[in-house]
Amino acid sequence: MGDSADADKAPNRNEEATQTLPLRAAYAFGATHGLEREVTKIREIDPIAPA
Repeated sequence: MGDSADADKAPNRNEEATQTLPLRAAYAFGATHGLEREVTKIREIDPIAPA
């Protein structure tokens, strides 16, 4: 209890938060977490044409 070895086993929440989701999975995640408005705005963004 309170052992420093336990801290080494704790998940790195910062690392988990920065993992990239495939686009469809990201849209599904947004929909299930009440982010429909934000997902819609992202879907409506015009893609950048290659230079």
